[in-house]
Amino acid sequence: MSCSWVWKAFAKGCEFCMLEEMLRRFPDLKVFLLGSSIDVRMIRKLMGLGLRGFLLKSAESDHIVQGIRLAMIGFRIAYLMM
Repeated sequence: MSCSWVWKAFAKGCEFCMLEEMLRRFPDLKVFLLGSSIDVRMIRKLMGLGLRGFLLKSAESDHIVQGIRLAMIGFRIAYLMM
């Protein structure tokens, strides 16, 4: 299996390009992101491609654990409150 698409994604200079490509190529892949900032448009786009969830790193640890568990059983999670 060729991984040339990985390098093409890096070359675009987009931090989410590789994730977008992974979600397109592997629709059953379960991805949950923790981030320090919010780009609502990008999160919506990634959720549309199959992202299971997004939480801020500053979320309470029990919220992160619960969010990951819910996402892994099929729920879509996006907690964007600061």
